[in-house]
Amino acid sequence: MNFSSVEGKVAIVTGASRGIGESIAEIFGENGMKVVCAAILVDGALSAGHQN
Repeated sequence: MNFSSVEGKVAIVTGASRGIGESIAEIFGENGMKVVCAAILVDGALSAGHQN
């Protein structure tokens, strides 16, 4: 996929502590997006946020 059009944009990802939400947050971050992680499991969301 070509993510050049979203570089520098902000994404809010719900369910970012695990599974699909975590993967989406990781891919967005790797492709230059600023990612806000929202999740019920706070520790998991913090962990996902500190990866990039």
